[in-house]
Amino acid sequence: MPSELLTTEGLNDLLTDFILSFGSITSNSNYALFDTLFTHGFRIRELKNLQDWTINESDQVIAPTLKNGNERLIDVAELHPLVIASIEEETNFVFISSYDYYKNYFHRHLGIYDLTIGTKSVSTHAFRHNRIKQMSSDGMTNSEIKTAMGLLHDSTVTGYINSQVYAHYL
Repeated sequence: MPSELLTTEGLNDLLTDFILSFGSITSNSNYALFDTLFTHGFRIRELKNLQDWTINESDQVIAPTLKNGNERLIDVAELHPLVIASIEEETNFVFISSYDYYKNYFHRHLGIYDLTIGTKSVSTHAFRHNRIKQMSSDGMTNSEIKTAMGLLHDSTVTGYINSQVYAHYL
C-alpha cells in the first residue's frame, strides 16, 4: 500500500478535491458537515451537538469546543445554511449519523485507506489539522490561531502546525 507524506498544500488539495466531489448539492447534510469541517476545522464530535450552539446579538455563533477548550465565535454568514437551521430550530440537520459512518464515507469517497499522523489514524480530524496549517500559512500568529480555534495552549497550535500527515492509498 503506497504512502505519501503530505505537504500543507498537498493536504489542502486532497481535502479540497473531496469537498468539490459533492458538486453543488448544498442541501446535502454530508456536504454541510464536511464543508464545515473543512472551512472551520471543528472536530466532528463538536458537530454532534450542533443544535446546542447559540447565536448572539452580534450575529455570531457561539460554538462550544471539546477537551475543555474555549468557545469559538464565528460569524453567521460564514456558516452553511443547514448549520444555521440546526441552531435556530434546535434540531441537528447536519450530524445525522454516527462517527464511524462519516469516517468510512470519507475514506471511501477520498480513495484512501487511511490518513495518519505517526501511527495514529486521523481520518476526518485531518480537516482540523488542515485548517490550522492553512491559518499559519496565511500568516496568523499562534496566539490568533489559538483564539480562533478555541484552544488553550500555544503548544497545541504548534503541534498541529508541525504535524506530519500521511496518506495511505488503496
